[in-house]
Amino acid sequence: MPDDEWQLPEPFNGRSAHCSVVFLGLNPSYDPREALPRVGASFEEWDDFYRARFDAEPRRWARLYRRYQELGQIAVGDSFKLGRDALVLEIVRFRSEKSQGVSEKVLDHQLPLTRALLYEISPRVIVAVGSHTVWGLGRLATQLAEQVPRNYRMNDLQCKSFVVAFDGRSAMTVLVSQHLTGSFGFSSERLTDVGEALRLALTTTAY
Repeated sequence: MPDDEWQLPEPFNGRSAHCSVVFLGLNPSYDPREALPRVGASFEEWDDFYRARFDAEPRRWARLYRRYQELGQIAVGDSFKLGRDALVLEIVRFRSEKSQGVSEKVLDHQLPLTRALLYEISPRVIVAVGSHTVWGLGRLATQLAEQVPRNYRMNDLQCKSFVVAFDGRSAMTVLVSQHLTGSFGFSSERLTDVGEALRLALTTTAY
């Protein structure tokens, strides 16, 4: 792929997490049409893009981020704003279509930085979105791997919460959700269930 088409890794999305929430995915999808920082961009351009990604009106965001915004509003109230009250992270920061190329070897490379980011942010709740995210996060948090059945089904884990700790930090709650933009669809009722589970997790997790 020519350099001018190579999309740089995605460090994080948003400026802060005042409500102590991180929405966590496995890796960002690749769209050649998306106007993202590419090879040749300065550090400032790259950093500014992802900090300011949610400064625009939500109607201009990708559908996944609009869903995150809806979940936050259900859990916290209409004043919630993604990028200010919650951050968006990916376990693997390199882009691919449908998580192609994400393997245990890639996770070994990426997880140390993911751990460092979560350690620094120290959110109260991590919303783990999608089966592959639960799998990847289980590699990082052995307490999660011990609590989740080996041959789990996402329908059984939907809206369930698991308490974990990273490197001796305060406990965090991992809230599991199916992927919010999957081909199977995601009903408004299911979205409300996840939002209510997030509200509960925020009120019950020690901090």
